[in-house]
Amino acid sequence: MAWTTRYDDPNRPSAGQALGDGLRRAVLPLLGLFALDLGIGWLITGPGQGLKGESALNAALQATRTPLLDALAIGFSTAGNTIGNISACLVSMALIGWFTRRWWVAILPGIALGLEGALHAATSVIIGRARPEVPQLDAAQPTASFPSGHVGASLSQLLILFLLSLGVRNRALSWAAGLAGLAFVGGLAWSRLYLGMHHGTDVAVGVLNGIVCGLLGWFYLRRDEPSRAKRALANE
Repeated sequence: MAWTTRYDDPNRPSAGQALGDGLRRAVLPLLGLFALDLGIGWLITGPGQGLKGESALNAALQATRTPLLDALAIGFSTAGNTIGNISACLVSMALIGWFTRRWWVAILPGIALGLEGALHAATSVIIGRARPEVPQLDAAQPTASFPSGHVGASLSQLLILFLLSLGVRNRALSWAAGLAGLAFVGGLAWSRLYLGMHHGTDVAVGVLNGIVCGLLGWFYLRRDEPSRAKRALANE
């Protein structure tokens, strides 16, 4: 089944089916990514001794600081923080539900964000990596530096929205939206480094987490081929 048409299947799943599929197809595979994150984090903080040389990138970016760039970086960071991501998720789910009238599709951003949030919180607590040794412009976060939750959470949702947008007829609009989302994630990643809140590897693993959690969310539910599903409904 094509990725972009899997939710053309009109068959309504039961809540039990959606929950069971989600546990098997999203939560359990997430444990593999969790193990990978822990392994990378251990290599960084253990044998890598924190990769302290990474702070040079933060310092280089901070050497370019201006009031305008400071404001821009804070804007990106605020949009990608916990409140910003939860707010965006609620709005996205409401709009998707309104347009599709399919709750099992409307919850896609919430699943992706929930997976990434749980992964980030657990990994951050266990690894406990210190933030870069540079002046920090953003407010202190309750979690540690590794991995970047801002980047991971934002990317996971934006990937869901992009995949959904590929199902509309106006492909030019879909790709424009995708490029806009990519530009936002790029700006967000830059801001976290510029503000001194994350190392480069924190952001890189945040990107990995966002992509995987978005895909796990997208495939959380078993779907039939749309043509087969429509034939089944017609024969009822």
